[in-house]
Amino acid sequence: MKKITILFILHLLSSSINAQVTLYSESFETNSFNINYVLNRFSDGGQDYFGVVDAWGNTQFITENSVNPFTFQMTNLDGSNCIGAEDLKRQDNPLNTNLDDYRGYFIAKTIDASAYAEVEIHLLIGTRDPGAFGTVEANDNDAVRIQYAFDSDIATGGNNISSGLTSESTVNTGNYTDIGRFSANAPTQGSLQLDTDLDGTPDGAILNNILTEYVFTIPVTGTNLSVRIHMDYDDSAEEVAFDNLRLIGVNPLSISENNLQIGINIYPNPIDEKFSVSFNKEYANVEIKIINTLGEIINTQSYKNINGIDDFIIKGEKGIYFIQINADNSTDTFKIIKK
Repeated sequence: MKKITILFILHLLSSSINAQVTLYSESFETNSFNINYVLNRFSDGGQDYFGVVDAWGNTQFITENSVNPFTFQMTNLDGSNCIGAEDLKRQDNPLNTNLDDYRGYFIAKTIDASAYAEVEIHLLIGTRDPGAFGTVEANDNDAVRIQYAFDSDIATGGNNISSGLTSESTVNTGNYTDIGRFSANAPTQGSLQLDTDLDGTPDGAILNNILTEYVFTIPVTGTNLSVRIHMDYDDSAEEVAFDNLRLIGVNPLSISENNLQIGINIYPNPIDEKFSVSFNKEYANVEIKIINTLGEIINTQSYKNINGIDDFIIKGEKGIYFIQINADNSTDTFKIIKK
């Protein structure tokens, strides 16, 4: 029987991390509204808007009041267009019920993330340059939030689970969790700055008009994943933009050592505490080992003449575990998440 070593676990982790699949991609070069994304887009014909814009802020794919120039040029776009916003506190914002509402919501098409332990959000983001283009007016409550939700927590309306999209009027619903945040770093006339640990105090990079890539990692705890970018602005001259949004699945949940293919189904995955195993036939001798990411064996169980196991318990903290199954001298290794 093969001995489990830390090197073996590191090999599995390395192979898993390198396995990345792009599950969603959008650079806003064509009109994919209500196909690949939805947002509460609007334009007042002046300098208040939220939607697809070109590098100078001229709105695209909005037929009414469609010209709204930025006071500066964005650079480093992926192509010619991006999502841009300025001064969302206006009655012509379709979600506003009064002038105290000033929110914009962009939601990407719902994806099935169940095959991965994590999904990375990659996006380019920038805002008004505090140096070359005058005073920035980000105020104390202004922020850009990168958010996610799974399954029943996703925004309601438009049959979003099956179609992959919510409706424009319900993008502000649901129960979303922040995975990234850029907040104003001063009560008035501040800049948007990365809040690296989401503690409410910006402490990272300051955004400027050069769109820069940021990556945020979502732990997969469900099946259907919705990513939302939530913007709060309550004053003028607060242009912000993002582009080239990609959702990349990393760390596939199943790893088969040496492709031995015993014929095993492990379910559910992720788990709260228990999982079950079914085989494609009866095996005379089965051994199951639970291994953590440090290479430590935390549980071992042996069985005789079985074709399945119900309610195997993983004791320990939330996170990633490896399930090594030896069945009649054949071995497969799987990855499972305890949420």
